[in-house]
Amino acid sequence: MEHCGACGRRLDVAQHADCARLLTFDPPRFCGVCGSRLDVQVFPDGYRTACRECRRRSSRHPATPATPSHTSARTVSHPDR
Repeated sequence: MEHCGACGRRLDVAQHADCARLLTFDPPRFCGVCGSRLDVQVFPDGYRTACRECRRRSSRHPATPATPSHTSARTVSHPDR
């Protein structure tokens, strides 16, 4: 990664302590490879990004627990319906 994901500037040129704090809660807005703006889609459980210039893609989703196979195939009936 050569560019900051929060401000887009080169990592070796500027201080990025504030940017690092911002990126702990928000998805990156700039490409880490070329520094261009990212197209960002935010979901309740993560985000997906794509660079507008180099089209590099990334995503982050927290690990979700696996659903046991016996619960996915079972039909639950509700007596009040």
